[in-house]
Parts: sequence; structure tokens; C-alpha cells
Amino acid sequence: MQKHSNKDVNVNIGIEAEESIQIEGVSATATKFGESLRGIFRWRQSFFKLVWKQAIIYYLIYVSITLFYAFALDTGGQANFDAVASYLARYTSSLPVVLLLGFFTSTALNRWFNIMSSMPGTNRAITLFVVSLKDDVADGRARVDLYIRYVLLMWLLTFRIVCQPLRRRYPNLMAIQNAGLLCENERLLLEKHKGQPGGTSRTCSLVVYDWLNALLRETSQKGYFLVANDFGRNIDAIQALKKGGGTVIKFATKNIPVALIQAVTIAIYCYGLVSILSHQIAEKHYLTSVMSGYFPLPYALPFFFYYAWLKVGRIATDPFGNDEDDINMLNVFEGHINGAVRLRNSYGIKIPTSTTEDNPFFLT
Repeated sequence: MQKHSNKDVNVNIGIEAEESIQIEGVSATATKFGESLRGIFRWRQSFFKLVWKQAIIYYLIYVSITLFYAFALDTGGQANFDAVASYLARYTSSLPVVLLLGFFTSTALNRWFNIMSSMPGTNRAITLFVVSLKDDVADGRARVDLYIRYVLLMWLLTFRIVCQPLRRRYPNLMAIQNAGLLCENERLLLEKHKGQPGGTSRTCSLVVYDWLNALLRETSQKGYFLVANDFGRNIDAIQALKKGGGTVIKFATKNIPVALIQAVTIAIYCYGLVSILSHQIAEKHYLTSVMSGYFPLPYALPFFFYYAWLKVGRIATDPFGNDEDDINMLNVFEGHINGAVRLRNSYGIKIPTSTTEDNPFFLT
């Protein structure tokens, strides 16, 4: 049976309310009246932000054609323009826009999902090493620091290959050394490796992987692990880190064929051009003629839905870029550093002692 103490204690068994995690732009109370409309009028990472520049250009071209038709063409010219517009309108549906877009976006999003599911973290490898290392090791703290630094360095060197923001933040090995993740002698070894046959910036992370293996082997030989099996478990952890990074690089560097991207883009812009030229200016009723000539919403909406669909696919092809919807790898790496600091401080930590009176819950 669970009893409460007489003290007025606020027990927090989860996370603080102000620290709760919520997907940006998605309401936590989706059934509340009006929440769907609030999502529609959101600007950040929205459909409107994707297409507003193109919408202005589209409208200016559309209205210019309307004015040209009304004031620059004579009766014969208007008749010829109407014939061309009617001809284009009949063949708008023949463009394989949906087929191309569906294939392109499904391929891009499937590739994006594979990248996301393969992205390795650092906490598992660091946690396993910290908890498997004996507390009474003389250089235990220094050994933990070295291991953590190597794990973070390996992760950074791996994702610099595919992530432009990380390359800008850490353009070379000297920048990484200045950030405290690399010692001078280690930087010289990596520079020497790049000068050897087969050695490039893409393989520097493998050198750090070898350093991790050597560190684990030395730790095991000195008997610093709690049990003998901890050596194999730690090797498996850094193997998983290496394999995950390699998988991400494989998917990120195997780009979608340029010909497919070009075909989809050409189809979308051809559809937009046809939707501009084929609008029916010669409406018999005055109201509908004004609406058709100056308010092209019925003609523009399909094009911009297709265009936004194309943009989503283009964003998914490079999730490590500079777009607003891309993964913020700088924040991800900062999170790994913060997690590493917390795990470092947990080495040798003792369970806090407490009495029954101090504990808000106790069992009887």
C-alpha cells in the first residue's frame, strides 16, 4: 500500500510542465474547436512560406497577360489568343504531374526515413563505458574524458562529410582542435593520414575508431572493467556507432538521379505556364470575366499545391542542408556534448541516501 507523508510535497514523477515537449505547429489539444484553422494560418515552415515569392511572380505575369489581352490586342488577336488558350487548356491534363511527383516524393521521403532511422547517437556508447568502468581506477576520470572525446570526435568527423552547417562551423581540423575535441598531436596524426595513399577527410573518422578500439583494448588488459564481457559490449557499441554513420553517409551520398528531379521540375513549371496561358479571358459575363482576368485562384491553386509538393521532396533529398525544415545538426551535436558532460559527471556517482521521513512515498 502506498501512503503519503504529512508534508506538503509536490512530487514530480515526470518532467516539468514548462519543459514538456510538443511538436512545433501541432496543437496538443487537436480536438479543440478552431485548432485546425490555427494550423492553417501558421507562417513558420508553412505552405505559404514555401510559395509566396512564386505566387507574386505568377500573379504579375497573369495580370500582365490579362492587360495585354484587353488593351493591346484587336479583335482578331483576341480570337487567336482564345484559340491558343483553348488548345492549351485541353492538354493540361495530359502532363504526368501527379505520376512524376508521386514517384519523386515517395522516393525522397523513403530515403529521408532511412537516414533518420540510421542516425547514430553517442549516449549509448558513452553510458556503457562509464557504467562498466570500475570506480577505483586511478586514472578513471581521465580515461572517461578521453573516451568521450573520441566518441564525439568520431561522430563529428562522420557527419561533417554530409552536413554543410557542420562543415562551416568546423571547416578544418584546426577548428576542431580549437573547439577542444582534438589535441595537437592527434591533429598531426590525422593530417598525416590524409597525406597517405587512400587517406582523405572521409576516412579520418575511421582513424578515431581505431583509437577507440585501442583504448578499450588497453582498458580491458589492465583489468579496469567490472566484468570481462564489458570489453565485447563496448566494442559492439562503437561498432554500432560506426555502422550507423556509414549507413547515413551511404544514403546521403547516393543522391536521387538528377534526371528525375529535372523531369519533375520541368513538368511542374510547364503546368504552371499552361495554367497562366490557358485561362479563359473571353468570359461572356462581366463578373466572371473580371474574376477570371484578375483573380486567378482556381487556376493557381493546383499549380501551387504541386509546387509545394515538389519543394517538400527537394527538402527531403538533403535533410542536412540549410532549409528551415532540415535537421539542425548543430543543435544535435550540442545535445550530444551536453549528454556527454552529464554522463561524465555520473562516473563514480553514489546513490543519495534518504530516510523514510524525507521520502514523499514509502511502501508498507
